[in-house]
Amino acid sequence: MDLTPSGYVGAFRGNHYADTPSGLEAARCDIAANIFGHELVVQHVCDHHEVYGDKYSPEGAVEQAAASVVVRPLVLETGNGPQTIYGVWVAPHTHDRREWAYFEALIGCVRIQTKVNGTGTIVRPMQCRICLGVDHPTGLCALPAVPGWRGPTAESVGALEDAAREAIRRMREDLRAADARVQTALADLHGGGRLNHKGQSFGNSRGATRGSRGGRGAGRGSRGGKSAKRGDRKGKSRDYEGGGW
Repeated sequence: MDLTPSGYVGAFRGNHYADTPSGLEAARCDIAANIFGHELVVQHVCDHHEVYGDKYSPEGAVEQAAASVVVRPLVLETGNGPQTIYGVWVAPHTHDRREWAYFEALIGCVRIQTKVNGTGTIVRPMQCRICLGVDHPTGLCALPAVPGWRGPTAESVGALEDAAREAIRRMREDLRAADARVQTALADLHGGGRLNHKGQSFGNSRGATRGSRGGRGAGRGSRGGKSAKRGDRKGKSRDYEGGGW
């Protein structure tokens, strides 16, 4: 089953707006104007606006998409204190999830430039590890605050992931130690020296190789002897033919 586009295109950060209704509206207008002022974004909506059907022309579809932009503030706790970012939604103009993914990627390349509030960008969707939502991080998931909620919380998810990482680290250490023990045991069994992947001593392998090369040389010599015998037989045959038959 294919998931239909949700309309969420990412989080806008880098600019500074007043934490007021007018500041939020200014952010929405700046974001919409910059997104739908980009040539590739406009072209994509013109080419893929089947959601609107025949109700709007391609240019009208672009206007509708720009008017559909919704911005919601989200306060993140960072090492430098609280930071406000803005989740951005756009009403999908296409049902094709691949075309929508391309549209999202285009928006990620747009720089939101303003005269007063600086320059920012829209970063790709986040991932909540509790509800799997893409419009907020795990620490800001609203589900654990629902009365009667018995599912995971940000703390329990974090503890579980920490435990999993620690278990993986220990497993890798155990595997490395086990490999070292195997190498030591095989080296002792074969009289010391490093071992190849078959558990054979490199020294023994070289010796065997030299021996086999010598065998090849002997083989060449024997082949030479056979060739000489063939030559003798041919010579005798020629003599026999020249003997008056």
